[in-house]
Amino acid sequence: MVPFVKKAITPPSKLRKIYWIAPANLRARFSDVQQFVFDRTQKDIGSVTNVIDSRKLISYPYKHMEPDKEHFVGEDMNRWADKVWAEIDRDLSAQSWSDVRPLSESIAKLAPVAAPSATPATASLVVKGKLVFQNEPDSEGGIAANTRNFLVGFVYDVEQVTSGEYGEKQILVMHLLTLV
Repeated sequence: MVPFVKKAITPPSKLRKIYWIAPANLRARFSDVQQFVFDRTQKDIGSVTNVIDSRKLISYPYKHMEPDKEHFVGEDMNRWADKVWAEIDRDLSAQSWSDVRPLSESIAKLAPVAAPSATPATASLVVKGKLVFQNEPDSEGGIAANTRNFLVGFVYDVEQVTSGEYGEKQILVMHLLTLV
């Protein structure tokens, strides 16, 4: 996300606002992973973007769900979109547009992006950590309708960095499992 936002606000960009709409609630067993991702998004790009937490706008289970039991449609979709727009409208109405400075003036506030390694094939990160959360694979189907692919998230508390550089207290590891 950081490289995308950095590119979007680098001069000569005249962008004045970016709204990042975080996803709505997933099933309960994904809530810890979703909170981790939201917190990281807020930390990394929240200083120059408006991160909207969709979980506060519509709650799971939805009344009108797609067969994947994750996505909402119809009235739920319209209600969510209206609430997203209300948040954007409230922000845009908070001050005169002529007072809103280009985001390129805020680029220094953006979380730093690690420089690519000169030898990415040999670059590594080794941490010692303690597993604090794991979601269970979805027993009702895969991450997309009619697939056998399951996304499983593991959150670890970082106890020690053995090799490489990592300054965070937690790390999220996502595995895509394919059943054959």
